[in-house]
Amino acid sequence: MPAANLQKALAKAYRGVEAHRIFESLKYASLDTVLSTLESDELKSAVSYVAETKEIPLLQIIKNGHVEWGFSFNENQLWIQGQIDLWGEVDGQVWLVDYKTGSSAFANSAFEQLKAYAWALFRMKFITQNQKIHLAVVYPFERKIKVERSYSIPL
Repeated sequence: MPAANLQKALAKAYRGVEAHRIFESLKYASLDTVLSTLESDELKSAVSYVAETKEIPLLQIIKNGHVEWGFSFNENQLWIQGQIDLWGEVDGQVWLVDYKTGSSAFANSAFEQLKAYAWALFRMKFITQNQKIHLAVVYPFERKIKVERSYSIPL
Protein backbone atom coordinates (compact mmCIF):
# COMPACT_ATOMS: atom_id res chain seq x y z
CA MET A 1 0.00 0.00 0.00
CA PRO A 2 1.50 3.36 -0.96
CA ALA A 3 2.31 5.66 1.97
CA ALA A 4 -0.29 8.25 0.94
CA ASN A 5 -3.07 5.64 0.95
CA LEU A 6 -1.93 4.29 4.32
CA GLN A 7 -1.88 7.79 5.78
CA LYS A 8 -5.41 8.42 4.46
CA ALA A 9 -6.69 5.11 5.90
CA LEU A 10 -5.10 5.78 9.29
CA ALA A 11 -6.57 9.29 9.40
CA LYS A 12 -10.03 7.87 8.65
CA ALA A 13 -9.65 5.23 11.39
CA TYR A 14 -8.46 7.84 13.89
CA ARG A 15 -11.46 10.05 13.07
CA GLY A 16 -13.80 7.16 13.83
CA VAL A 17 -12.11 6.28 17.13
CA GLU A 18 -12.06 9.93 18.20
CA ALA A 19 -15.74 10.39 17.30
CA HIS A 20 -16.77 7.28 19.26
CA ARG A 21 -14.85 8.52 22.31
CA ILE A 22 -16.53 11.91 22.12
CA PHE A 23 -20.04 10.46 21.66
CA GLU A 24 -19.38 8.24 24.69
CA SER A 25 -18.44 11.32 26.74
CA LEU A 26 -22.05 12.54 26.42
CA LYS A 27 -22.88 9.88 29.02
CA TYR A 28 -20.79 11.70 31.61
CA ALA A 29 -20.84 15.36 30.58
CA SER A 30 -23.31 17.90 29.23
CA LEU A 31 -23.44 18.74 25.54
CA ASP A 32 -22.07 22.24 26.25
CA THR A 33 -19.12 20.79 28.18
CA VAL A 34 -18.31 18.32 25.41
CA LEU A 35 -18.62 20.97 22.69
CA SER A 36 -16.32 23.33 24.60
CA THR A 37 -13.49 20.79 24.26
CA LEU A 38 -13.76 20.52 20.48
CA GLU A 39 -12.07 22.66 17.83
CA SER A 40 -13.46 21.17 14.63
CA ASP A 41 -16.79 22.59 13.43
CA GLU A 42 -17.47 19.31 11.63
CA LEU A 43 -17.04 17.35 14.86
CA LYS A 44 -19.10 19.88 16.84
CA SER A 45 -21.91 19.48 14.31
CA ALA A 46 -21.76 15.67 14.52
CA VAL A 47 -21.81 15.70 18.34
CA SER A 48 -24.71 18.17 18.39
CA TYR A 49 -26.63 15.93 16.02
CA VAL A 50 -26.06 12.88 18.26
CA ALA A 51 -27.20 14.80 21.36
CA GLU A 52 -30.16 16.61 19.83
CA THR A 53 -31.69 14.21 17.28
CA LYS A 54 -35.34 13.37 17.80
CA GLU A 55 -35.39 10.48 15.29
CA ILE A 56 -34.60 8.00 18.07
CA PRO A 57 -34.08 8.55 21.83
CA LEU A 58 -30.30 8.57 21.28
CA LEU A 59 -29.26 10.82 24.18
CA GLN A 60 -31.46 8.79 26.55
CA ILE A 61 -29.84 5.57 25.33
CA ILE A 62 -26.40 7.11 25.90
CA LYS A 63 -27.26 8.42 29.37
CA ASN A 64 -29.02 5.25 30.59
CA GLY A 65 -27.41 2.55 28.50
CA HIS A 66 -24.06 0.90 27.93
CA VAL A 67 -21.42 2.68 25.85
CA GLU A 68 -18.54 0.87 24.13
CA TRP A 69 -19.75 -2.34 25.77
CA GLY A 70 -17.36 -5.23 25.31
CA PHE A 71 -18.45 -8.84 25.66
CA SER A 72 -17.01 -12.32 25.51
CA PHE A 73 -18.69 -15.69 25.95
CA ASN A 74 -18.31 -19.32 24.97
CA GLU A 75 -20.78 -20.81 22.50
CA ASN A 76 -20.34 -24.43 21.39
CA GLN A 77 -16.64 -24.39 22.28
CA LEU A 78 -16.03 -21.14 20.39
CA TRP A 79 -15.27 -17.80 22.02
CA ILE A 80 -17.54 -15.06 20.76
CA GLN A 81 -16.23 -11.54 21.37
CA GLY A 82 -17.26 -8.08 20.31
CA GLN A 83 -17.84 -4.50 21.30
CA ILE A 84 -21.18 -2.76 20.91
CA ASP A 85 -20.97 1.00 20.39
CA LEU A 86 -24.14 1.59 22.38
CA TRP A 87 -27.09 -0.36 23.68
CA GLY A 88 -29.74 0.14 26.31
CA GLU A 89 -33.38 0.19 27.20
CA VAL A 90 -35.67 3.21 26.92
CA ASP A 91 -39.36 2.98 27.80
CA GLY A 92 -39.21 -0.83 27.87
CA GLN A 93 -37.66 -1.06 24.40
CA VAL A 94 -34.13 -2.22 23.66
CA TRP A 95 -31.98 -0.16 21.31
CA LEU A 96 -28.74 -1.33 19.71
CA VAL A 97 -26.80 1.48 18.07
CA ASP A 98 -23.80 1.49 15.80
CA TYR A 99 -22.03 4.75 14.96
CA LYS A 100 -20.54 4.97 11.49
CA THR A 101 -18.29 7.78 10.39
CA GLY A 102 -18.21 6.60 6.77
CA SER A 103 -20.88 6.54 4.09
CA SER A 104 -24.48 5.52 4.77
CA ALA A 105 -24.37 3.62 1.48
CA PHE A 106 -23.01 0.62 3.41
CA ALA A 107 -25.83 0.38 5.99
CA ASN A 108 -26.66 -3.27 5.19
CA SER A 109 -23.41 -4.57 6.68
CA ALA A 110 -23.93 -2.38 9.76
CA PHE A 111 -27.38 -3.89 10.30
CA GLU A 112 -25.92 -7.41 9.99
CA GLN A 113 -23.40 -6.46 12.66
CA LEU A 114 -26.18 -5.19 14.94
CA LYS A 115 -28.18 -8.38 14.42
CA ALA A 116 -25.15 -10.39 15.54
CA TYR A 117 -24.90 -8.19 18.64
CA ALA A 118 -28.62 -8.70 19.39
CA TRP A 119 -28.11 -12.46 19.14
CA ALA A 120 -25.09 -12.22 21.48
CA LEU A 121 -27.06 -10.18 24.05
CA PHE A 122 -29.84 -12.76 23.85
CA ARG A 123 -27.42 -15.70 24.29
CA MET A 124 -25.89 -13.95 27.32
CA LYS A 125 -29.43 -13.41 28.70
CA PHE A 126 -29.20 -9.61 28.75
CA ILE A 127 -32.26 -9.38 26.52
CA THR A 128 -35.18 -11.72 25.84
CA GLN A 129 -36.89 -12.64 22.62
CA ASN A 130 -40.11 -11.06 23.92
CA GLN A 131 -38.58 -7.59 24.20
CA LYS A 132 -39.10 -5.02 21.47
CA ILE A 133 -35.68 -4.56 19.87
CA HIS A 134 -34.69 -1.71 17.56
CA LEU A 135 -31.48 -1.51 15.54
CA ALA A 136 -30.11 1.91 14.60
CA VAL A 137 -27.12 2.91 12.51
CA VAL A 138 -26.13 6.52 13.17
CA TYR A 139 -24.16 8.52 10.62
CA PRO A 140 -23.46 11.69 12.61
CA PHE A 141 -21.32 13.37 9.95
CA GLU A 142 -24.09 12.86 7.37
CA ARG A 143 -26.75 13.70 10.00
CA LYS A 144 -28.64 10.49 9.18
CA ILE A 145 -30.03 7.60 11.15
CA LYS A 146 -31.22 4.34 9.61
CA VAL A 147 -33.48 2.22 11.81
CA GLU A 148 -34.81 -1.30 11.72
CA ARG A 149 -37.67 -1.35 14.21
CA SER A 150 -39.07 -4.36 16.03
CA TYR A 151 -36.27 -6.75 15.11
CA SER A 152 -36.90 -10.37 16.13
CA ILE A 153 -34.00 -12.59 17.12
CA PRO A 154 -34.09 -15.81 15.07
CA LEU A 155 -33.73 -18.95 17.15
